[in-house]
Amino acid sequence: MARGPEAKAELQQAFQLGLAVEGTVMGVNKGGVEVQVAGVRGFCPISQLEMRPVADATEYVGRKLSFHIVRYDADRRGDNLVLSRRILLEAEARERADKIRSQLVVGAVLPGVVVALKDFGAFVDLGGVEGMLPASELGFARGIRPADRLSLGQHLAVQILRIEKTDDPRRPERISLSLKALERDPWEDVAARFPPGTKLTGRITRVESFGAFVELAPGIEGLVHIGELAGGKHVRHARELAKVGATIDVTVLAIDRERRRISLGLGDRSDVVTQEDLAAARVPARLGTLGDLFKKNA
Repeated sequence: MARGPEAKAELQQAFQLGLAVEGTVMGVNKGGVEVQVAGVRGFCPISQLEMRPVADATEYVGRKLSFHIVRYDADRRGDNLVLSRRILLEAEARERADKIRSQLVVGAVLPGVVVALKDFGAFVDLGGVEGMLPASELGFARGIRPADRLSLGQHLAVQILRIEKTDDPRRPERISLSLKALERDPWEDVAARFPPGTKLTGRITRVESFGAFVELAPGIEGLVHIGELAGGKHVRHARELAKVGATIDVTVLAIDRERRRISLGLGDRSDVVTQEDLAAARVPARLGTLGDLFKKNA
């Protein structure tokens, strides 16, 4: 773009036709950033820098970006150039969304980019359309924090769990995503990994009135009943004997894979019937040969 009077004429034309212009972010001021466009100083409100709120605009200083002209006029006091980058980003997002919507079906696995992190989950851009990845769908392990597993700008593959229509024309669908659906279910081989009699150390993840839940592996928890914890003493609540985050030695007593339950004993238990014990009980005693029988009856 030219400079001087010619630049101002081109800016006026771009404003009237709705054309994008390129500008350099020169600095941050109250409420937004200063942008230099062909020698003309303009202003872009901070709310118009991105489609999402910008916490710190200083990282944009020195960058060349495309802007939409929201307002442009000039008088004896100077030029009044108001810009928006958000308008261009939203237009680009709508174009990408129209292309990606044909792929939005439950069960589809799509690439995405993490665009926002919250305590309850992460927002993932699927290509102009955003979906919500709840914290509960980050993996099988309990209590995963989105910020501990994901980062802004991270590329990942997600599976669509649900699609719900909305009345918002800007976001016509609400999409729920999952990473957990793409992982192997740790309960598939739990009986082989933790057969009755297995002794291990786990971390207490939660305490209820009836006992304490212990994490044996990511996504797998077992229960130490309050009776095990009390050791014959009268206790009203398991929290009197167990604390979340503490490590504890346990022995696997029983497994119910269908109901996803594991019963745990406290400490090193030697009274557990193991698979080896059951196998030995099923082996009949040796009957001997026919000759041995004749000798016995002789």
